[in-house]
Amino acid sequence: MPYLDSSIALTGRVPPPPRAMPAPAIDMLPTDAPVLPGLPAHVNMVDVEAAGRHVAEASAAVEESRAPLAAAEAHRDRIAGRLGVLDAQRAAIVSRRAGGDEEPDDAARLALIAADREGLASLLVAAEAALVEPRAAAERARTALAEARRAFDAAEDEAVQQALARHADRLGALLLQTVGELDQIRQRRGRGMPAWAPTAELYNVLRKLAIQRRVV
Repeated sequence: MPYLDSSIALTGRVPPPPRAMPAPAIDMLPTDAPVLPGLPAHVNMVDVEAAGRHVAEASAAVEESRAPLAAAEAHRDRIAGRLGVLDAQRAAIVSRRAGGDEEPDDAARLALIAADREGLASLLVAAEAALVEPRAAAERARTALAEARRAFDAAEDEAVQQALARHADRLGALLLQTVGELDQIRQRRGRGMPAWAPTAELYNVLRKLAIQRRVV
């Protein structure tokens, strides 16, 4: 190093070693960061998975509630169908007799229809009563499923929100370090105009958040 040797010979002083530069803030930027930080690798999935299990259990309960309800409805429909047949038979006899076409056994047939109808009407009342609990159980299951889905959405939102908040904290720390390094360079160069400043949009967003969080 001829230049260094001649400088020492002329001044009698050894120049100080080059200033050690801190690692630039840009080196701290992760190279493998996902496009949407916190989704899904950085999200705490414990509560989300628990809520998901509740949704699955509630969905299974809805499926289980359908068979008893369908059976009770089918039983009610069969009775109602038989009543409909009897009503049609009675209407046909009455219509025929109104047209002057009477048969000797019409009275007996109408009486039999009336008796059968009375028995079926009682069965229909019982079938309708038997539908109350399966309907209520199915409604409870559907309500529980809706609540489980809302809880799942809330757990997912909370987990993602926490992950994004942690990511924002890391970005904030990185921004502070970056601004500090920029300011050090500006001071070494005799100050002057800062090389960077937040955009008006970024400033307004951060200021609004600070006010909302009551940190200013």
